Amino acid sequence: MQSKIVTKAGDTGRSSTQTKSNLKKSSAVFEILGELDELSSILGFVANSKTPVIKVDVSAIQSQLMYLGSLYAGSKIKVSVNKFIDFLEKRIDFYEAKNTPLKNFIFPSGVHEACYLFLARAVCRRLERIAVKNKSKVKVTQGKDIFAYLNRLSDTLFVMARYVNKIAKVKEKIWSVGR
Repeated sequence: MQSKIVTKAGDTGRSSTQTKSNLKKSSAVFEILGELDELSSILGFVANSKTPVIKVDVSAIQSQLMYLGSLYAGSKIKVSVNKFIDFLEKRIDFYEAKNTPLKNFIFPSGVHEACYLFLARAVCRRLERIAVKNKSKVKVTQGKDIFAYLNRLSDTLFVMARYVNKIAKVKEKIWSVGR
């Protein structure tokens, strides 16, 4: 008996989105969808944070990433990515007001939650590069706004990581030339 998750449709290296079928799994759209999935999965490590504001914000971000994935998959859902950008800009302001002003480069380090947020930031930046590189191959509504969203998201994840370390009383590791 075959389970519902096992369809064997992808066994030949091909798959489908909501609007296109029989695409190579190496297609740019699947690379972008895979990066979105990886980013959300990393955030899953932080989703049960003991810090309520982090928990709420990560949950909202994961939901936003699912929406972006649905856009790339061809969904016609109508939600403004600009609302997501506004949300992120408010969250950046919130965390920045609580963090110590940054005067040096820092190493991504600290408590586990912060490290996962730093890792998510790196994956977000890779996703942004891949999405921009493939913008002519993968047409998506609100594409320009998605790039702005990903840019804001990497900043948000950075300030969230710093905040988590601050409330855990973990000193940031400052980078200096010659060390």
